[in-house]
Amino acid sequence: MSAQKPKSESQVGIGTRVVIEMHSTNGESERLAFHIVPEPAADYDAGYVGAGTPLAKALLGKYTGATVPYEMGDIESIHIIEITRPVK
Repeated sequence: MSAQKPKSESQVGIGTRVVIEMHSTNGESERLAFHIVPEPAADYDAGYVGAGTPLAKALLGKYTGATVPYEMGDIESIHIIEITRPVK
């Protein structure tokens, strides 16, 4: 029996795994991948971002391919590359 692959989802929500690219004001970018989870399950170092954080709030409800304004330090925007939700 083979392992099931995650089902692709197009909208960011709690429980989704998101791959983003953060774009800075100096033209650099950084790719990150993490899960958006309820606050009690948040553990940034392990890849679990709480739904109440500014990063998660900026992404919730958005779709794959969207570029979202996000001003934090030298970051000016976030591009959503991939959204997946584990198969139950």
